[in-house]
Amino acid sequence: MVGLDFNKALENIKGVLRHWSKRQLTVLGKVTVVKSLALSKLTYLLMSLPNPDESFVTNLQRLLFKFVWNEKLVKVKRT
Repeated sequence: MVGLDFNKALENIKGVLRHWSKRQLTVLGKVTVVKSLALSKLTYLLMSLPNPDESFVTNLQRLLFKFVWNEKLVKVKRT
């Protein structure tokens, strides 16, 4: 049941990123979209449900990096 909630949130985030990827945004603009529109969809879930599994976090991280860097080589270290 918990996994379904996180998967639904991930699909919503994918929709937001798909919508904004059509626009020519700078890296700073993309980071703003991620912080204000994408990650805000997880705030309530992360406060009210147990932590998601590692695969969800990995998928979310991969999705956000692809959005910010246009699936190109990342220009900063990912530590």
